[in-house]
Amino acid sequence: MNTSQPRYRVDGVVKVAGMAQFGADFPLDRMTYGVLILSTISKGRIVRMDTEAASKLPGVLKIITPANALALPNKGVHPEMKDAAAIPMLQDDLIHYNGQAIGVAIAESLQVAQEAAAMVRVDYQSEPAQCDFMTGLNSCHPPKDGGDTANYSRGDIVAELQRSDVVLDETYSTPMQNHNPMEPHATIACWKGNRLLLYEPSQWIMFVRTCMATWFGIPEENIRVLGPYVGGGFGGKGAVWSHAVIAVMAAKMLDRPVKISLDRRQMFTITASRPRTLQRVTLGATGTGTLLAVRNDVKIHCSPLVELVEDAGTVSQSLYRADANATSHRMVSLDVGPTWVMRAPGEATGSFALETAMDELACRLKIDPMELRLTNYADRDATNGKPYSQKLLRDCYLRGAERFGWKNRDPQPRTMRDGHSLIGMGMATATYPAYRAASSAIVRLNPDGSVFVGSATHEIGTGTYTVLAQIASEVLGIDLSRIEVKTGDTNLPPAIYSGGSLTVATVGSAVHAAAEQVKQQVVQSAIRDQRSPLHLAAPEEIVAIEGQLRRAASDAGESYTAILARSGGRPVEATVEAKPDKAIDEYSTRSFGAVFAEIAVDPDFYSVHVRRFTGVYDVGRLINQKAGINQLSGGAIWGISMALYEGAVMDTRYGRIVNSDLSEYHLPVNADIGEMDISVLDVPDFKFNPMGARGVGELGIPGAAAAVVNAVFHATGKRIRDLPITIDKLLADA
Repeated sequence: MNTSQPRYRVDGVVKVAGMAQFGADFPLDRMTYGVLILSTISKGRIVRMDTEAASKLPGVLKIITPANALALPNKGVHPEMKDAAAIPMLQDDLIHYNGQAIGVAIAESLQVAQEAAAMVRVDYQSEPAQCDFMTGLNSCHPPKDGGDTANYSRGDIVAELQRSDVVLDETYSTPMQNHNPMEPHATIACWKGNRLLLYEPSQWIMFVRTCMATWFGIPEENIRVLGPYVGGGFGGKGAVWSHAVIAVMAAKMLDRPVKISLDRRQMFTITASRPRTLQRVTLGATGTGTLLAVRNDVKIHCSPLVELVEDAGTVSQSLYRADANATSHRMVSLDVGPTWVMRAPGEATGSFALETAMDELACRLKIDPMELRLTNYADRDATNGKPYSQKLLRDCYLRGAERFGWKNRDPQPRTMRDGHSLIGMGMATATYPAYRAASSAIVRLNPDGSVFVGSATHEIGTGTYTVLAQIASEVLGIDLSRIEVKTGDTNLPPAIYSGGSLTVATVGSAVHAAAEQVKQQVVQSAIRDQRSPLHLAAPEEIVAIEGQLRRAASDAGESYTAILARSGGRPVEATVEAKPDKAIDEYSTRSFGAVFAEIAVDPDFYSVHVRRFTGVYDVGRLINQKAGINQLSGGAIWGISMALYEGAVMDTRYGRIVNSDLSEYHLPVNADIGEMDISVLDVPDFKFNPMGARGVGELGIPGAAAAVVNAVFHATGKRIRDLPITIDKLLADA
């Protein structure tokens, strides 16, 4: 049974038919609706909140402010909760940023709650706020956690730069970016005595349960978190934000279910953003292109509440072979909303700077950009001296160049045209770590031959239901249509968060192991049964196919249903926690890719259009071709967006995002993206896990922005180092 073939999603019908229930879709009796009240200053404290008029509106049930909010027994001290515990929970009158949740209006209808929230008047005592990143550079500081993140080095960077024939020293910047999943954040909270039911579109429901248990002082087993479908998360739904805590608090105070759904503008303040970065990249090389030194000094903005390190410098530490290497990260604390992980955190921003710098170095040396990368190809991870579990990047370069037609590129900028348009071709390297963690799953073979697969993981739009069903199908030899998968429920075996491209490698490994245990239980039952055609067969000669167990060398065999019927007609199940094998510690585990972009630029108006994009990736085995290619394509499109469109604009006077909606926060649409040619080598990496599969969710972004930036330079001769590349930047000095 070849389960790697493209498979349509097993949950496709319910989604297309509108039957899939997302976070805000669950109807509960006596539901009430909450609308958050947000601060309008960047720093200070609340002096008074006038709620009298709002409270008198017909249908208003309660206005909750720091003055009357439920006091939480414990704000959390667990190491995993230190950042989550810093979010505002109406426990004091302090204002940390503009747009902070400072109250909530609860009403019988959403419309009344919206009107009531708008009627609340707030008096503040303001304090001077620092919201300007460039000004804040003067007072940056090392990350609190320190270690290699703050400062990393090997070799003598100064000496190697001094003996370099060519030294490139440039600064690259990326703007704040906001998570904008199709489904906004939403929470429904319902208490029954001392038990809490929570509907939460989360990337980590087990963590949500832990947080709520701690903050509200109840056992974890008293809390059930449900989120069977998540309409995109990109990292933003991997944390707990103020609205969720406030919904639980309000439901407790009213003893009725409370729903709080964020609108699009609130998603720019209540949740989080990818931080702004400023990266100074220094490369030293010989005249023939051998890298002698690589340095990347990174500055990142953070909020006063959560110090998240966008470790953009780590890409520079090992992607290319260089004896001397140094990176540093410094934090710029601003009185703005929290920053958080966003799809390919660190690698997305870091690859833009490094891969643009590599293109600049190639231009100075008059070396083909791909040849420069091949010259400095790293067979081992220089940060730890370990070999890679698998690295087929060289194959990605060569296959990608052939598919794209890289040999047809004239290396001289502004020489390629198609009619009136300037044509540019650029390329870059993609890389992202391959992670595994401990996760559990249950697999149950029912007497009728159907299978249940369950894990407290998440379907965040990536095809988790389908891929987990495929893994069980492959092991058990049972058709996909006979397999039911359930996720998004804390009553299921626990799983790690759905981020870091972890799910297939981690939860998939648990499903694989549990299905194997179930199969072996049935195999042993058949071998022991004198009535079975498999009686006394060697276990290793039995294969599972088409709902049956058969001897591999003959047609002798029987169905699962027949074997289970003779064994009492009871289900056979196994629950397994899969952990990374200690043997993996001998290797460095990463995925890689080579990406190529062709763009067209109007020489009069300098508008940029991506005509073609090619990406070839080494991800180990790809379990589902359709879902995997879609994930890589989506990531590449996000990288194109990063290069040309995306960026939050901060009003530094007031600390507020001024383009906080999808009409002004620009994202590409279908007309902005040309031909996408995405493929994988599909070579299993069995050193990484038994399936040979690594994650793909984030690998598509790294390198994509740089490929577009490099193509723009090739077309125009203008090197833009500050993203996004907007028309005004290309017109400057035109």
